[in-house]
Amino acid sequence: MAGTVYAALPSSLQHLATAIYGVRMRWIRNSGSHRSTRAMLERTQWLPADELGEHQRGELVRIASHAVRASPFWAKRFRDAGLQPEALRDLGQLRRLPLLDKKTVRDHADDLRARGVDRVRTYYTSGTTGTALAVPIDDASRQKNYAFFARALSWAGVEGGSSATFAGRPILRSDEPEPKTVWRWNPAMRNRLFSSYHLSAANAPAYSGALCAFSPDYIDSYPSAVATLARLFRDLGLPAPRPRAMITTAETLLDQQRELILEVFGAPCFDQYGCTEQAVYISQCEAGTYHVHPEYGIVEILDPDGQPAAPGEKGELVCTSFTNYALPLLRYRIGDVAVAGEPGCSCKRAFPVIRELVGRMDDQLVTPDGRSVGRLDPAFKGGLPIREAQVLQKSSHEVLLRIVAGPGYTSQDGESVASELIKRLSPDMRITVETVPSIERTASGKFRAVVNLMNRATGKTSEH
Repeated sequence: MAGTVYAALPSSLQHLATAIYGVRMRWIRNSGSHRSTRAMLERTQWLPADELGEHQRGELVRIASHAVRASPFWAKRFRDAGLQPEALRDLGQLRRLPLLDKKTVRDHADDLRARGVDRVRTYYTSGTTGTALAVPIDDASRQKNYAFFARALSWAGVEGGSSATFAGRPILRSDEPEPKTVWRWNPAMRNRLFSSYHLSAANAPAYSGALCAFSPDYIDSYPSAVATLARLFRDLGLPAPRPRAMITTAETLLDQQRELILEVFGAPCFDQYGCTEQAVYISQCEAGTYHVHPEYGIVEILDPDGQPAAPGEKGELVCTSFTNYALPLLRYRIGDVAVAGEPGCSCKRAFPVIRELVGRMDDQLVTPDGRSVGRLDPAFKGGLPIREAQVLQKSSHEVLLRIVAGPGYTSQDGESVASELIKRLSPDMRITVETVPSIERTASGKFRAVVNLMNRATGKTSEH
């Protein structure tokens, strides 16, 4: 209802509504536990590995004790496992708890929710129809979450700076194909919200002018949105702002997107990874390394047999969060795949290293011989005149390659990519190339580069 009322307002009142919303969000995010948590994180990021481990053990026992005391679901699960929260000071004991999947969270929502937690609000994950999760989060936990984001911004050198945001919020009316103003103002947070749904050649000058006039310290965006903007600016010869950093989130950042963004905006991407459930937080440090934030929770990377994957091997992300007391999540299967790296980084933090964030498990292609293949962006390298592309698996032997063509594109370019995909998948794969005017986004505005449609046929959720 609120969205419907907002959409009906004239642009001047939409600016006012956004400003009022910004004041409220600044209070929710930055009051209460935010400041003390941020101060703590400034200190703990330099702790040696053994002291970080001790910190994790204390936080794990604390969240487990709360879960058993306040959640009927966790009281039963610990009882069935013959486990007491205090036993988790030995981190190896955590593996005695069964894995927790999204279906279980959805089916047992009432019993999972902790009793006696104050100031709880409901947030929603993105998802296909019927698969989105309603996630209760208390304000204190939300404030802690944004303290971690603030630390990540400090790694990028832009904490406290002005920002431009491109995300999934429909801040402009969809029936305005060429709006006069492509942003709304949030002065309380020194932020301008830009529409991700009006990026076109016709509107590119408006984006260029507004961004250059505002000159934000950083741009916070879905990779697909800011990469689209960068391509428009480059192809049309439009000026781009020069922020100090680009903060990318919510989608897998592809190598070619990172390169294009750096070319056009002159700023490096600091990619981050999290989720609405507040189950995990991973971000890039000054050296460009992806780090798990260990004070946020414990991250396991498990092989198909449920054993810890070795560094360099792909595995499923399983997360135990210390940051949502309204919905405790222990050994939660988030549905994504990552590759652990060897410990050690030139930034001098003793944080776990993630070598690669591969993407959603459901967005892994499966070859006829049973292999799972994730990131396929290397197949698109080489300066091909392709604006966007999407790879969809329709069956074990059939893949559809959808291409939004750029200037000078020919069918040979599509066949070149198809040939590179076959090298990475299987000679038994049949790849059909289709040029399309655009590639649709999800309901939350996200772009999916790889989609396994076979999972829908088996009833699995293809998005989270």
